[in-house]
Amino acid sequence: MIFRLYFVDTPEEERVYADRIAEQAAYFGITPDAAIQIARAASEFTKQALAKPFTIQTRWRLALGRSTLPRYYAIGRDSRTYLARLAELETQAKAARRGAWGKATP
Repeated sequence: MIFRLYFVDTPEEERVYADRIAEQAAYFGITPDAAIQIARAASEFTKQALAKPFTIQTRWRLALGRSTLPRYYAIGRDSRTYLARLAELETQAKAARRGAWGKATP
């Protein structure tokens, strides 16, 4: 089965999604090529993190996207708490210029 991690998003890796890559690059204030590099690093990080045993919690809702394969949402914890924590982490990362924000031009 294919699961989409709920509340987790990274830039696209595949150049066939040029419009989405451009949107994501603009969000971070970086070039499309930098967005692709970050996407590849995020994929590798995720593969390493998911190599350890874990539990999936899902509501069995289809996770729509551009894939032709059926995908379902996987939720890491209580969604309200998780969403608030992610917003806090995003604000901190942006302020500290970590991750993609660290590659942005001033």
